[in-house]
Amino acid sequence: MEDKRIRFGIRSRPLRYRKNEEENVVAFVERGQLWCYDFGQNRLSRVYGYEDGEDARGLYNAHDFRILRVEDSGSMDFLVCGYMNRGLYEGRCGLLLCRYDALLNTVEERCFLPGDRPYEVMREETGKLSVVNDRNTAWLSYRNLILRIDLGNCSMRVLSEGISEEQLQVSESGSLAAWTGPDGDAVSLLNTATGVVTQVGGEEGEMLQVLGFMEDDFIYGIAYRENVRVDQAGQRVVPMHRVVIRDHTGNEIREFDYAAKGKYVTAVEIIENRIDLSCIALREDGGYEEMLPEPITYTSEPSREKLRLAEENDEIKRKEYHFLYEGTMKSGAMKRPRVRMVLYEENRVLELEQPGAEHYFARSFAGEVKGYERLPDAVRYANDGMGSVWRNGYELIWERWNRLPGTQIEGYDASELSDMQGSSLAQCLQLLLRSRQIYTDVQERLDQGTAAWELCEQELGESCILLPGCSLRMVLYYVNCQVPVAGITDTGGAVLIVGYDTQNIIYYEPGQDTLKKAGMKDSTEMFERAGNLFFTYRP
Repeated sequence: MEDKRIRFGIRSRPLRYRKNEEENVVAFVERGQLWCYDFGQNRLSRVYGYEDGEDARGLYNAHDFRILRVEDSGSMDFLVCGYMNRGLYEGRCGLLLCRYDALLNTVEERCFLPGDRPYEVMREETGKLSVVNDRNTAWLSYRNLILRIDLGNCSMRVLSEGISEEQLQVSESGSLAAWTGPDGDAVSLLNTATGVVTQVGGEEGEMLQVLGFMEDDFIYGIAYRENVRVDQAGQRVVPMHRVVIRDHTGNEIREFDYAAKGKYVTAVEIIENRIDLSCIALREDGGYEEMLPEPITYTSEPSREKLRLAEENDEIKRKEYHFLYEGTMKSGAMKRPRVRMVLYEENRVLELEQPGAEHYFARSFAGEVKGYERLPDAVRYANDGMGSVWRNGYELIWERWNRLPGTQIEGYDASELSDMQGSSLAQCLQLLLRSRQIYTDVQERLDQGTAAWELCEQELGESCILLPGCSLRMVLYYVNCQVPVAGITDTGGAVLIVGYDTQNIIYYEPGQDTLKKAGMKDSTEMFERAGNLFFTYRP
């Protein structure tokens, strides 16, 4: 501590912190411990942490903190996620809601939600909504559930379920949260301070999608259901013809109609005071093509921060971080009070009856773990990080290493398969299902309007693997496991990949009397032009 600065030395990433409204108290996480510094009192408190230099149990670092709010008194609410090293819940994983009272210098563990997953998985399953208000109510998104927790009597109820992280948006202050349900009929706007949920509906034949927040104004898009596109692998594109901005009370303040320009919005990126809208144009053949993005400028009054996280760069030390404070600071020796734990006798364990949604978890070779709702996203992350993908935290779905230089699945003699009937897609899916001893008339199902991805999910169940957007080399993992892979080619047909070597893939093309080989580079480009649409199952 020097010159009104708290220095943290050389770091690879910024510090996680939260400050009060007056900007004279800051809470931050450092080395697995939660700290609080009050500039006005010149007081540093270690609020919560297991490592004390005496008990070896505190050395196991498998937990993390979320600072939910910091009050002007220095008190705060926070969430502990992961493995509990000591205390009443020692040896268990879960979410622990706590309250630090700066006046009494005590911490109270208010509610505990147990989990059956390791720390890395629980951290990813905890969504972006985590707020505590002045009415002793906490709001939490967890496993695609919106939870309302009454901290007074330690009770919990599910406010909404089936809400993915893509469908949920939270304002930066945490005062507002908005989400759309799976059907997209309406937007639910939650005021976390009052607990009031306002519904914003659309007209018949329309679906709504929440896009984000700009301060406390929320942005959503409106699309016609008839314009929604779903490809053969189940990827959905929602082209929104209108974008609406509403204030915190739900009143509409701005509206943009992009259909008049021949454009439809598919995604939003918010950068400072600018909103960039990703756009497409719909084609008559049912497809679409990307268009130039549309910007929306947003004016807000600039404010100067009295307390902020700053960084210094030089050629030797590279990047250093420190808190810079421009207010009045109490002089004298720094106070270091010892925080005490409040003991209680009643049961404060919450019970969650709904299991919630399952996620895919990608673990890199360096040990980093990220959670995804879609398997292709998890596979791409794990591929870049030389890692693996797991479902539910323990079921291996994909890995990059341990792959043979070449293999070929037995039982696929093209001369014996040449008398099969139906389209190339139907034949490939028929062979894919037959390898799992599943027999159904694929061509008839396709003629009845069942999409290829729906058919695979219906017949293969939880073992179904759809990998739209993943490269050929990624899907060869399953061929290495002796599982065939059906892929869509750039001609609109389908082939069944049954082997590979260092230079080629080996595949069956319906209508041919021999298995064919194609170069790895040419095959990769062929599948890329078709959108990298692959179907297989978990071995």
